[in-house]
Amino acid sequence: MTAKRIPFSRPYPLDPSELSGGFSKIIDTRWYTKGENVKGFEEAMRSYLDVDHAIATGTGSAALVIGLHAYANRVGADSITMPAFTFEAVRYTINFAGIKNIEYGDVDPKTWTLQDADYSTPLVMGMDTFGNRCDIKKTEPERLILDAAQSFGTEIKRERGALEIISFAGSKVLTTGGEGGMIVTNDKTLADECAHLRELFSKMPESCALVGLAMMEHIDEILERKAEIADRYRRSIPLRFQEITSTNNYIVACLMKNRDTFIEKHKSRVDFRDFYREPLASAPVTDTLAEKMLCLPNGPEILPEIDYVCDLVKSWI
Repeated sequence: MTAKRIPFSRPYPLDPSELSGGFSKIIDTRWYTKGENVKGFEEAMRSYLDVDHAIATGTGSAALVIGLHAYANRVGADSITMPAFTFEAVRYTINFAGIKNIEYGDVDPKTWTLQDADYSTPLVMGMDTFGNRCDIKKTEPERLILDAAQSFGTEIKRERGALEIISFAGSKVLTTGGEGGMIVTNDKTLADECAHLRELFSKMPESCALVGLAMMEHIDEILERKAEIADRYRRSIPLRFQEITSTNNYIVACLMKNRDTFIEKHKSRVDFRDFYREPLASAPVTDTLAEKMLCLPNGPEILPEIDYVCDLVKSWI
């Protein structure tokens, strides 16, 4: 039995020496925003993601508000379809962006991403649930907004849509040291408008961009470790897991009967999670996932403890 409570997730452990020189320079120059680190981080994103434009923001939510507001105003859209199975914060960011009419779609029973259907709203928001790329082919790219908050590092196998947003919050595969976001698009006019809005209320600090650049040096290792953790869980636990289209293994989740009782029993030893237990709307697949989905610990230091976690889960089956 492990002596300490196993955390759900923690960021990749950077060495302080990777940041000390950069932090000293920020302090010495007193250039805390709109400097070389933010510019470098945006360039790193453009190169890594193979996109024309990347606009750094203070948070992932701010990226969504800015991007959606700019694009919805351009096309005159006042309604959008989004999955019912997601964080409540997304609904608020849509409202903040000026879109008041939201319709909710169910998710695919295998991939847990928005079902590929014929939606009537002017805009459709696909979400890469737990890093798994949504596959939406029936919606034209110019109507598609992609919430890729959880999927940085996932291989692209689809149309990008009008724009994508990424989150670099502390829990994400790549973090900028607490909070951060990015708007990515190949549309210059949209990028210029997003950059203008970003300047008004949500600039990324130089210190956050510095952490992001340091993390980028380890992204291959981070993704490899995430893949190993997911593979160990999937091979060991005989439960139903999310079917993968393309993923960074941000979160590994399975379906378990009596999940709430299991979490309560083991909460002093392991930090299991039950994300989206209160969905934004009722739908058949969404309701099943909300009731049964168990998210497994997946931080970078979990590997020595993973057999213990698997044994706890298997003892419940």
